[in-house]
Amino acid sequence: RLYDSFEEEPGFFQFATALTSNDLEEIQTFLNSAVSSSCEGLIIKTLDRDATYEPSKRSLNWLKLKKDYMESIGDTLDLVPIAAFHGRGKRTAFILTLYVFVPLAHLCVSALGSFVLMVPLCLSLGFYGAFLLACYDENNEEFQSICKIGTGFSEAELEERSASLRSKVIPEPKSYYRCSEMMKPDVWFETTEVWEVKAADLTISPVHRAAIGIVDPDKGISLRFPRLVRVREDKTPEQASSSEQVAEMYNAQKHNQTNNEDDGEDD
Repeated sequence: RLYDSFEEEPGFFQFATALTSNDLEEIQTFLNSAVSSSCEGLIIKTLDRDATYEPSKRSLNWLKLKKDYMESIGDTLDLVPIAAFHGRGKRTAFILTLYVFVPLAHLCVSALGSFVLMVPLCLSLGFYGAFLLACYDENNEEFQSICKIGTGFSEAELEERSASLRSKVIPEPKSYYRCSEMMKPDVWFETTEVWEVKAADLTISPVHRAAIGIVDPDKGISLRFPRLVRVREDKTPEQASSSEQVAEMYNAQKHNQTNNEDDGEDD
């Protein structure tokens, strides 16, 4: 009925490209075509039963098929969370600042009496909506931003990662954090954890600073559609994927095309 109710007008109103098939090779070819057009992947819908879309409900009626879900696609990267962004709804986090009063009567005495030192104590509460990840540049000894990651977490994983980093909040970024001024995280972290991350593609980015100057003189490399695989308890932040490794992975991509460039928005 939908197709009968509307008439397509190129460049203004067109139906999404679709394929009806139960042939795996045909679906794989269709996925490859979508990926080569810089799409994330496919939405697959069953036609064998009533498959009405229901928000916030997982089922086998509707499935996502992404390039990075295929075992033959690329390697993972080990990255360091250096900052986070507050979320919405269940992913809401906020900073509570408390002042601890420390009497200095035993240290400072004047005509005005004893001094009192007010020490700010910052507490981060709730969940974070997304995290800013970085690779490590060995030559400059700095952490370079590579992507924001906010999808692929279960509620339990998000709570665990937020709780783990909550005590690592610092008032401002370290001098050896390299990020664009366009990036404005709500909180910054000490570098303490390493996360193994898988992504659909690596792309040139005007926002992120990973491997800047290696592949492009003014732009870095970013990950498209990153998702968390696991936390690497066996690695220190300085053992994370290096900027050289990121550049090598970018150059090794099969679909390293001229249009493989980030528009400046994080996925």
